Amino acid sequence: MRRESKHRVMVAVWLPAIAVVVFSALSSGCQNRVAGTPDLAPVTGTVTLDGKPTDRAIVSFEGPGNKSSFGNTDSTGRYELNYIRQSKGAPLGANVVKITTRLDAPPGPGYVDPIPAKYNTRTTLKADVKAGPNVINFELTTKKE
Repeated sequence: MRRESKHRVMVAVWLPAIAVVVFSALSSGCQNRVAGTPDLAPVTGTVTLDGKPTDRAIVSFEGPGNKSSFGNTDSTGRYELNYIRQSKGAPLGANVVKITTRLDAPPGPGYVDPIPAKYNTRTTLKADVKAGPNVINFELTTKKE
């Protein structure tokens, strides 16, 4: 009987302690964050070109320290940014934004992206990513300014 009592005492003492440690580890920031990942916030939005949803576009945010996030638009122009692996979102702070057409093969000679250069190779787009969910929409135009 003494052996059973000792075992019960050990279980009664250690089981709650182990539960606390496991719960703390799971709830204190172990959210699939990869080492070296900057602080990120979720970013979603839509991209339109001349008022129409832009399908098959690549949206990239380049944040502080040249840390980049990417997303693809769907048929409704909606995108969601991913950083790396399971990390979703973009780095907090000022980001330079580039939006370009996604191609399945290298472009032929003389190809011109239907999205004007002022939104990609010579981008003028910027976005400030804040802590918490961010909805950032882009209304692009082909009109020359």
